[in-house]
Amino acid sequence: MGKIGSYEYPSTQMGTLIKAVEVLWNTFKGEAKDEQTFASALQHKSHKSGGYLQKMSDLRRYGFVEKRGIIVTERGKRIVQFLTQDEKNKALNEAIFDIPLWRDIFNRLGKGATSSDNFRIQLVELTGDRDSAIAQSETIRNLYIDAMSFYSEGLDKTAKTDRYDS
Repeated sequence: MGKIGSYEYPSTQMGTLIKAVEVLWNTFKGEAKDEQTFASALQHKSHKSGGYLQKMSDLRRYGFVEKRGIIVTERGKRIVQFLTQDEKNKALNEAIFDIPLWRDIFNRLGKGATSSDNFRIQLVELTGDRDSAIAQSETIRNLYIDAMSFYSEGLDKTAKTDRYDS
């Protein structure tokens, strides 16, 4: 989990995490009993490796896997075994907006990939952490662009209004 200012953000691309959920659902029927076996299925040498631990943290952060154990959540199920494309898209939008940094950047910039310079400026203003924003802006921008590639227009209003606007 990356951190900038008061924001934490996933360090793994969302596309990679969705593939991990698919493996968990298709290979392990939604629940992996043995962590090492699951780590191996995700191409990690060990369930104690930094990359695997980061991936598990990010899967939980997006709400794809339960906080304890390795069990697909309802949100994860709606993404890998959806009834309609709208159901899948809503679940993806919910996951994206559960990350406060993605939600706040989206409220400033929208879905479109803005220039590196503008993104860095917005990140400094948003986080108040100039040094980290300058150092991490390209990494964060790439992670944001990847997450937004799964975002569906028109469905976010209900997700944002119901969950965040009070």
